[in-house]
Amino acid sequence: MQQRPRLAVLGLDGLPLALARTLAASGRLPNLAALCQSPLAREIDAELPELSPVNWTSFATAAGPGRHGIFGFTEIDPADYTLSMIDATAVACPTIFDRLGAAGLTSKVVNLPAAYPARPLRGAMIAGFVAPDLARAVYPPELARLLAGTGYLPEADTTRGAADPDHLLGQLRATLKSRETALDILSAGGDFDLFVLVLTETDRILHFFYPALADASHPLHGPFLDLLAVWDRLIGKFLDMYHGLPEPRRLMVLADHGFAALRTEVDPRRQTPYFPEAICSRMATGYPLMFNHLRVGDLARIAEAELRRVAGLLEQSHGQHYEFDSEIPLALVMREGAATDARTVRARAEAFLKEEVYGVCRLFGDERLDESVAAIREVAVELDRRNAGEAAAAVFGEAGTARVLFAGGQISGKLYAEALAGKVEWRTASTADQVLDLLARETVDLVLLDLTMGAAEADAETGSATLAAFDYAPGAARRFAEGQKVLERLRARMPQIPVYLFDPAGQTGGTDRELLMACMRAGGARGVVETTLAAPPGCDPLLQRDLFVGEIEELARRLRQERTAAELGARSQVLAFDTAPALEGPRLRIRCRNLRLTRAVRGADAGALVSDIERPTALFADVIGGGA
Repeated sequence: MQQRPRLAVLGLDGLPLALARTLAASGRLPNLAALCQSPLAREIDAELPELSPVNWTSFATAAGPGRHGIFGFTEIDPADYTLSMIDATAVACPTIFDRLGAAGLTSKVVNLPAAYPARPLRGAMIAGFVAPDLARAVYPPELARLLAGTGYLPEADTTRGAADPDHLLGQLRATLKSRETALDILSAGGDFDLFVLVLTETDRILHFFYPALADASHPLHGPFLDLLAVWDRLIGKFLDMYHGLPEPRRLMVLADHGFAALRTEVDPRRQTPYFPEAICSRMATGYPLMFNHLRVGDLARIAEAELRRVAGLLEQSHGQHYEFDSEIPLALVMREGAATDARTVRARAEAFLKEEVYGVCRLFGDERLDESVAAIREVAVELDRRNAGEAAAAVFGEAGTARVLFAGGQISGKLYAEALAGKVEWRTASTADQVLDLLARETVDLVLLDLTMGAAEADAETGSATLAAFDYAPGAARRFAEGQKVLERLRARMPQIPVYLFDPAGQTGGTDRELLMACMRAGGARGVVETTLAAPPGCDPLLQRDLFVGEIEELARRLRQERTAAELGARSQVLAFDTAPALEGPRLRIRCRNLRLTRAVRGADAGALVSDIERPTALFADVIGGGA
């Protein structure tokens, strides 16, 4: 009697064939190596968009997204444009499990993404990511109770794991143990026609620590490869199960999408970016708002965060302590130019730190690299102020006294001017015409706009406090009408002037927060500045003043840096600098010096004269052997 055919499917989420072959060559993953060596192994094209819910649903339905209706992790309500997470209830066509069941065939499925909540089927289903409730992720219900008793973990905690590799490693080991438990339970007896096991550990590693797997010199490469050795053993167990099935049998191994290192975002044919910078910046940093252009201050904070992230990894691996001068992140951003994006800044910041530290250690020879790195206990990345160069003043500069135009009531403006005398250059304008006239005559760092434009003062003079008592009532919105007109005229006439909404908390009870957010979303205001300078009794007025002055000075400094970056960008200039390492016992100092402005060579500059391009500043005598 001929046996019925069986199909075993192994899903390796997020693992591209090229990286699989690289990892297999390590010798640590024999089962992966066996799969990669198959003459049938080849690359396949992912469905577009190449996201897990789209492609796993395409696998589960044997249909494309145009038919099954899943286009990502979320869907938009056309009525009010709100976003909501999708789940398996949104799938618009039958699955292969439905069709097999209708034909009297049994399916056993473990950890299939985008299958939550588990639908009844002939066999068993354990849904994978996103599966917030184990009871609804598993069918039949008695299997859910059995798995709960084993401590089954549906998904690793990547919220914490993204910043804590040790935690992520522990979580992934736990998910592998859970998948093995499910495999043991569901494969016993071989009573199935289709068996599906999806392992998502590679996807989680590559999302958050791609360099750790792709770069054998990465300090976390060893720990993650150790985890994959456990993962590979589970692959071996699945293959043993498959080889134990009677013929006829078939094996399918697939991934839903891949990962790759970013080499360039420039079309080499046209020397122009593939994607708008705003999209690249927001995608690279996980911002939900994609079309807000990141300014140089935002990019500098991203560079600082990346430096500290990489420093944390190096510290964890080698026990070193890292310090950075406050100017270094901005210098890295300006080296790329004002038109750069967050993805580039992050990549360059990581490469800068690694190259400087490992570059010094390689001077002692590659065979002593680990020993040399271990000998360094402290690393300081500094701006060499004595040899910074003339460009340092242009890029960093002294903050100086902040110049502020306050658009609001005359009484409030006078009170703040007196309180901040000698600390901030304070100007006051109480109408839209006064604001525009003053801006035409004077240069300011920013405008602080009180949306009430002194309405509270007028209420106090007339004795009318009715509207002021209802901050969030529609009638109270009339208090803000004049301020909104000022904002609209500023945006139309002087869009380059940075405007911040002024919220004197404690003085007027605070401005309507929804209105503030609406003004910011409309693009006319860049943020909100709060102060309790005129707060109720009990607050130290000098402390409140100093806090307010500090915030204004920091804003002014960032805005001046943005203007400088824009001016350099208009002249196609970027910042260049040299690094001079100094090893002082266990302390390594990386000094950034000789800052200079150079021509940014873009694709459009291909016909430029050689004289326009930066030349090395080193003299021939400085070259080793040059003076012989």
